Amino acid sequence: YKTDMFHATQIPPQHSAELIAPEHLFFISIDTLRPDFLGCYGNPNVHTPNIDRLARVGQQFRQCVVPLGRTNPSVASMMTSLYPHEHTVRALWDKLPQEFETLAERMKGAGFITTFVNGNSLLNPQSGITQGFDTYQGPRSGIVSFFKPDSTPVKRDRQPREGWKAKRITRTAIEELNQMEAGAQIFLWTHFMDPHWSYSPPQPF
Repeated sequence: YKTDMFHATQIPPQHSAELIAPEHLFFISIDTLRPDFLGCYGNPNVHTPNIDRLARVGQQFRQCVVPLGRTNPSVASMMTSLYPHEHTVRALWDKLPQEFETLAERMKGAGFITTFVNGNSLLNPQSGITQGFDTYQGPRSGIVSFFKPDSTPVKRDRQPREGWKAKRITRTAIEELNQMEAGAQIFLWTHFMDPHWSYSPPQPF
């Protein structure tokens, strides 16, 4: 999670003094994606036209630093704007306490329909990260511990790699959008897992 890049649209400088309520908010995150493997960050050998387009029309960040290099603490900080010592999520299996308001809860309170389509089993409903979302699509269980009490390695949950790849997440997100009522304000978060371990590229690579 140390090098995830996030892109967001930005109000043009000439209108920065105006308060403009967004019609929709789409939040896209990609687990363990290195910035130097994106065209918008200077790699001439990869083709990422859609992300490059977002970088051109929105705000592209050149320096992003996470408060802790693990998935759940980093995501909890993104969702709450708090440091790990404040929201208390320090390990992969720590649960975000319900007392902390999340971005989804804030958006829901503002009248948005909130939807999370997820590919990472650690961000399942038991993690506390999904609080505030009206609907959740993704793995329902995750890694409680990487090891049994006797320190014997256990088989990891490979569902996010095999069951929730990018095509399925994208298809599910589009289906969720198509079910929304006309005129609804939407907050949609999609979290992709494909670049992550086990680092098994598709054929012919």
